[in-house]
Amino acid sequence: MILVVGNAGFVSATVGTGGTITYTDSNGLNPRSSPPYAGGYVVHTFISNGTFTVTSEGNVSVLVVAGGGGGGSWQGGGGGAGGVKYGTLTLTATTYTVTVGTGGGGSSTNGVKGGNGKTSSFSTYSTTGGGGGGTQSYPTSSTGADGGSGGGGSAGSSNAAGGDADYISPRQGYDGGQGTITGGAYAVGGGGGGQSAVGANGDANKGGDGGAGLEWPSGSGVYYAGGGGGGGDIRAGTTAGGSGGNGGGGAGGNGVIGQTNGAVGTLNTGGGGGGAAYVSEQTKVGGDGGSGIVIIRYLEATTYGNLTTYWITPTTNKNVQQNGFFKIQIGVNCTGGNCGDVNVTLDPKEVRRMIEEYKAQQNVVTGAVVEEVEMEKMNLFERITNFIKGVFGG
Repeated sequence: MILVVGNAGFVSATVGTGGTITYTDSNGLNPRSSPPYAGGYVVHTFISNGTFTVTSEGNVSVLVVAGGGGGGSWQGGGGGAGGVKYGTLTLTATTYTVTVGTGGGGSSTNGVKGGNGKTSSFSTYSTTGGGGGGTQSYPTSSTGADGGSGGGGSAGSSNAAGGDADYISPRQGYDGGQGTITGGAYAVGGGGGGQSAVGANGDANKGGDGGAGLEWPSGSGVYYAGGGGGGGDIRAGTTAGGSGGNGGGGAGGNGVIGQTNGAVGTLNTGGGGGGAAYVSEQTKVGGDGGSGIVIIRYLEATTYGNLTTYWITPTTNKNVQQNGFFKIQIGVNCTGGNCGDVNVTLDPKEVRRMIEEYKAQQNVVTGAVVEEVEMEKMNLFERITNFIKGVFGG
């Protein structure tokens, strides 16, 4: 008897429609548009408002990211990252509304903060937009705006605190960094908060860096919700803006002619916009916050096929010499679905049973001869098994 081992039966999973559909492997890696991976994930990505229709209820993994805050102007604070929620939800067979928040606008006006990002939501998850970066109007300092992650502060005649994220429970991000006086009336902006870290305070060397974002799924190398960097100030000898946080945060503007504007947060990441630097007679525009995103994924619903074998050769009875070799060929069919990896070998229990039957029938043969026959059959079994393994990779 030949024993064939493969996949069989049916594994159910959530099935839905909506958004842009891609497929990843079972680790959430190596995305592609088609075909699905056996045992992998179906991923629905929404970068704008839409609906998700569940046709087969079950559990899904969800990431919801709000829009990032815009960066401030004039030694502006970086925009805070959009708030984040992620986890597992149980969905029923119905249609769900998906809302994707836009990013807040960067400020270009002295004394006006960057705009807050907008809310994203799906099912029971709702996230708060990132706080806008502060914009000082000397001597008045400007704190960063509160939000999913707080915007960075912008110092006038005194240091300015970053915006708060702690007021949301459970938290969706972290506070913005402090805008800091570096000498006289000169100052740099604080970094916007990120999903996993506070924004850095500005210092004598540069604007504060934006807080780091979230890697999702873990191990993918893809990040969301980084804070925007704070802007620099050429008058203090501080030319560098802060770096944007990993996860789409825009860099702060540099105190160099032609480099004053803050960088925009990356679209569909919820990254905060960078704060603008101060250079006299130069435009000072904070970067817009990046828009948010909603991602829904679940294991591929896989119908596994049925395995059958068929004999190829030899087609007639074959005489075998002692210690001789011969070849057999069999085929394996998989019908009705995916069978995955298939291992083919001889069934050792069945071979043992056949030998025992043979011994019982040959009761006129001496025990020594029976044992010799049995050993020869077992040697033959090993040779056939090794051959089949070589052919089929078992």
